[in-house]
Formats: sequence, C-alpha cells, structure tokens
Amino acid sequence: MAVKNPSVIFSLSLCIGVAVCSSPAYSQVNDSFGLPPDSAGQPSMGQPAYDPEQAAREKGLNEAIDSAMPLTPDQVKKIISRMSETQEATALSLQDPTRPKAELKVETVSLDPGTAPPVIKVAAGYVTTVVMMDATGAPWPIEDMAFAGRFDIKTAQRSSHIFRIIPLNRFYEGNLTLQLRGLSAPVTFQLVAGKDVVFYRYDVRVPALGPKAKPPRFDSSATLVAGDSTLMAVLDGYPPAGAQRLKVMGLDDRSAAWDISGQTYLRTPHSLLSPAWSSSASSGDGTTVYTIPDTPVLLLSDQGVMVRARLTRPEGFVAGEAQ
Repeated sequence: MAVKNPSVIFSLSLCIGVAVCSSPAYSQVNDSFGLPPDSAGQPSMGQPAYDPEQAAREKGLNEAIDSAMPLTPDQVKKIISRMSETQEATALSLQDPTRPKAELKVETVSLDPGTAPPVIKVAAGYVTTVVMMDATGAPWPIEDMAFAGRFDIKTAQRSSHIFRIIPLNRFYEGNLTLQLRGLSAPVTFQLVAGKDVVFYRYDVRVPALGPKAKPPRFDSSATLVAGDSTLMAVLDGYPPAGAQRLKVMGLDDRSAAWDISGQTYLRTPHSLLSPAWSSSASSGDGTTVYTIPDTPVLLLSDQGVMVRARLTRPEGFVAGEAQ
C-alpha cells in the first residue's frame, strides 16, 4: 500500500533509524573498530582508537616509576637544598668568627734544658707541616720521633726533615720529642690543639750545624745563639713596629730591606756576597735575612750569577726613626 502523506513517511524513517542504531549488529560493528561507546552509547568521533594493551603498558610504567622514584622533582630539589644548608652550618665557613687564624712561623729553638719548649699550634681539620733545619738553613734529618696525645704525626719519608701533624680532637694538648741526626740533645715541643691560631707551616731552626750544613762563603761575626727577635721577625715577613721600608732596585719582589733602629735588614732568597753581614738567619725555603751596614750597593749571587742591587731611601727618610 502506498503512503503519500510526507509526515507519515518521516515518522517511519525515524523509527527505522533508531531501531538500526540500537540493534546488536550495530554494537558489534562498533566494537570491531575498538572504539568505546560515548556517554550516549555512541562511538567518540575524532579520537584515536582505544588500545587496551597500550593502556596496560602505560599503567605499568607509571607504577614502576612511582615505586622506584616516589618523590617528585620538586621534592628532590628541596631535599638537596636542605642537605646543603645542613653541611654549610656544620662546616668551618670562611665567615665563621671562630675559624682559626692561619700563620706561617719561623722560630729558632733553644737547646738549653732549662728553657720551656716551643709551642706548635694546630687545629682540627688542618694539617701543620713542620720543617727541621740547622743554623745555616740546611735540612736536618730526623732519626727518631715520639709523641703523646691524640694526634696523627707522620714523616714525609724515612730520615726526612719534614713531618706533618693532624689533631684528632678539637681541643687537646700533648708533647713531641725529636732526635736529630748527629745531635746528642733531643728537641722537644708542646702540642696544643685549639681554635684561635693554626700553624700552616712551622720552620724550626736549631742553633747548631747539622750534617748537611752549608759551608760559609767567608767568615763573619754571626753567632748561632737563639733569641734575636728582630732578625726572626723580619724572616717571618713581619718587621717590628718602627721599621722603615727601603727601596730595593735590581731585584724582584722576593727581596726587601728595612731600616730598624739604624741597622739595615735585607730579606732575600739570593746569597749575599757584599757587604759582609754581622748576623743572618735562614728559613727552610731558602730565604735568608742579613744584618748589614748602611750601604747603597749590594752584590748577590742568583744561582751562581752575580747580581748588583741598590738600596735607596724614600724622600724625607731619617735613619733610625719611624715614619
């Protein structure tokens, strides 16, 4: 039978379409493409196909990452920052007012048994190097060593003239005795670990001639007696108050001269040939201080090469008076 009414035809078409979309056959076709139905039971248009195996792998990967590294990158950065702050708080900071003052010291010890032993100042976290030398500045080998206290003391090598001290406590005291080759009397020291001063390097000058003593170039009136505080202060690089600096021409910055109470003190790594000096003192690194008369011209030996130098006084200089 023919139906000519348009409204009736539209109603029949709509019913047929709804029946087809909801039929089991349509659902099977939709499942064959791997598309999950949307909220209305229809496939999501414009989206990639859903892969159950890929979804399972992604889930397993995320679970493995969370198990191996449960913290987020921001949390890891926060832990590293806290560790840095803790280490900085417990370390000896350069701005820490309790940090010990570093010193390089040169000292002539006395072999008199009635004299108090010199003090070697050390500090926890620092190494103190001690150099033993004779009156001419030559190395003096150590034959035997003994010490008491919580310190780690080792020589650089057998029969060496150098040893190193490391304190094992922040605050402690002890003592040290050395037997030098060919010297009958032992050399003793007091060891003090504190926080005020630490000797980075300590050059010990024994007032005697050791087995490796340097032969003098010519006779002088120099003595081997300890106690010239001015000479040792200049050798340390810290002239006493009132010392007037002289200009040294012809030598590099390693050489310097001062006028102290009308006497000239020359500090140099070279060997002085002229004028004759009245006293001298040497350190383990080859630096020597000479006490010389007032003279404008110096002759020195730089590894066998003769060098001429001149001493000049600044304008307004008055010998023996502080500027």
